[in-house]
Parts: sequence; structure tokens; C-alpha cells
Amino acid sequence: MKACTRCGGFLMIENWLNRVGDLKQKNIQGTRCVNCGSIDDPVILVNRRQPHYTPVAEKARHRERQNQASLQVKA
Repeated sequence: MKACTRCGGFLMIENWLNRVGDLKQKNIQGTRCVNCGSIDDPVILVNRRQPHYTPVAEKARHRERQNQASLQVKA
């Protein structure tokens, strides 16, 4: 049995009903920690693996590109 990634607690398998549109319904299975309440489902796990966009990180990347460009012009 897997343990919670946050606290190491016991995970319970849960099923949620997700309504897509008016007539379609999709059953989603995930886990919930009985200690801390952390929920993991397939969508959450995919999103955790993707790099996140943050304005601060974007500004830092932009500043780094400007610095590299200015160094190339000087060379």
C-alpha cells in the first residue's frame, strides 16, 4: 500500500463523479490521506509534473535573456 507523499499517512481510494457537460458523467478514481487530507487524482498528478508559470519566474527568465543578448552584442 502506498503512503501519502506529504505526511506518510494512510491513503484511502476514493471515487468522484465529474460531470462533463449536461449529460456526460465521468468517474474519477484517486486517493485521499486520512491524516492530512491530501488528495491525488490523475489530473493533479499530471499538473504536479509540469513546470509552473509564475510572473516572478518569467521576469527572471526575461532578465536572463536580456543579459545574454547584451553580452553577445558586446562580444
